[in-house]
Amino acid sequence: MTASADQGFHSADDAVQPDPLVGAATKRRRFVSWAVGILAAVLCLVAIPQPLWKALLEAPQYHGDGALRLTAYGDRLVGDVCELNDLNHYIGMRRLGEPSIPCGSVALGRGDNTVGRIAPEMVLWLPAALVAAAAVLVIAVNSRRWLRRLALLFVWGFPVGVLVMTQYHLYDFGHDLDPAAAFHPTPFTPWVLGPSTIYQFSVNARPGLGLVLIVIAAAIATVLPRRLIATRLPPGEVFMGFTALELAPLLVAAAAVMAMLGRHGWAVVGLGGAAVALAAAAVRKWS
Repeated sequence: MTASADQGFHSADDAVQPDPLVGAATKRRRFVSWAVGILAAVLCLVAIPQPLWKALLEAPQYHGDGALRLTAYGDRLVGDVCELNDLNHYIGMRRLGEPSIPCGSVALGRGDNTVGRIAPEMVLWLPAALVAAAAVLVIAVNSRRWLRRLALLFVWGFPVGVLVMTQYHLYDFGHDLDPAAAFHPTPFTPWVLGPSTIYQFSVNARPGLGLVLIVIAAAIATVLPRRLIATRLPPGEVFMGFTALELAPLLVAAAAVMAMLGRHGWAVVGLGGAAVALAAAAVRKWS
């Protein structure tokens, strides 16, 4: 029994008890946040052995099944390395590297040759992907605003950085030409994404599955935890009525998928929609 100055004796059983509904809601929030965070982290880990970038090169003598292909992974290039090295030699471009299978070998099949890392930053792919896996988990489960914003900056900047560095190397390869080569073409720059024309070659470049999985993981971790926790909509309407700020990451992810599939027009539409959504959210915030 206890007593107070203003009240009589009362039982300890009358003390305020925790609301079971509040406890259940807290457990639900934690479960949803961790489930979404783990899903996004797994996507980042699955991305590690997947290709980051692909290019298809077609010309009158290389078309259809005979088109030249090049695929970039985090630690190597795979594709028609010997043929591309020969073509590069005539116009003074640097070799992609020394292939793992000697050119002309009977063991070499089209598209099967491999070159190791051609850029020093490629060594960062594995640790950066692991940090991205941790970052999406932080985005989903952490409530500290500064830490969440730092994780958001990394996980969204990571795929952009990969594309920027790839574009830089494409520029460098197309401008660092040997003046003593047999032919002296005007310096050129293939686009890192989408179609471009280089003399008689039509180049179609697109992101690989690894890069797209990172973007999807970023979108999932950015949008779904707060959406699933905060919404009071019936289950069938959880994925309806997104705000502009929620819609933008999803449109970027959709654009990445379209670009990977070669639907570059739809990819541009998706990115344009994301830009409009972010602008609308900014106007609403500052108006």
